[in-house]
Amino acid sequence: VVDDGSSDCSSDLVEAEFPEVTLLKNDQNRGVSASRNRGATEARGEYIAFLDADDSWRDDKLEHQARVMRTADYDLYMSGFYDVRATIRRWGKRVEAGLLCEALGRGIPFNSSTVIIARRAFNAAGRYDSSMRSGEDLEFIYRLALHGAKVYFDPEPLAFYHHDNKQSLTQLRRNKLRFSTLRNSLRDTAQTCNADHFNSVLESATRHFNCRVLRSLFTKKRDRTLEDDLFRHGVGRSTILTKWAS
Repeated sequence: VVDDGSSDCSSDLVEAEFPEVTLLKNDQNRGVSASRNRGATEARGEYIAFLDADDSWRDDKLEHQARVMRTADYDLYMSGFYDVRATIRRWGKRVEAGLLCEALGRGIPFNSSTVIIARRAFNAAGRYDSSMRSGEDLEFIYRLALHGAKVYFDPEPLAFYHHDNKQSLTQLRRNKLRFSTLRNSLRDTAQTCNADHFNSVLESATRHFNCRVLRSLFTKKRDRTLEDDLFRHGVGRSTILTKWAS
């Protein structure tokens, strides 16, 4: 358990009720990326899974995923999940396995609390970028794709994504990941690993940001900074985006 500067009694509860759990306390709030990296560094297992404080797992999640990971050559496993709001919605319809770079071209149906990843793949991709305070999951997944990671998608809902905690990391984030930031990160990564997948990964990233901008056009939550950034750095690099722009 990594306590990233919480102001409630979480740490006291862990120490009192769960003495077998290793409790790590950050000296100050360092953000989700640094906290996940610290937890992964201290962990000793063959596989790594993350559980945000405001989410929860089905009791058999790890057992279910580990069984699959041990019988096949996958680097990560993503499952479906329940989106808990005023009503409960189930996410996860895809059943597929293969290269992550190819799967990303068909969308990104994942929540960080559903993922289990082999330690070797986590380390090879360079872990989370601790300088990022938002969008770290997306950036890390695309870097994994560049490294040729193999993924298994399972529609079975193994986690619960809650929205009722107004102090959650998701609610507190302000600066969204920009397309230009992701593009630069992918270019840097491509210089240190097999870059065969670079064009397809960049195309899927462009498509993802394009969909975000399109969705915002139909709401009152338009992000014009995101729109401007995407047009400056994305038009001309994606057939889909170029058609929409014209």
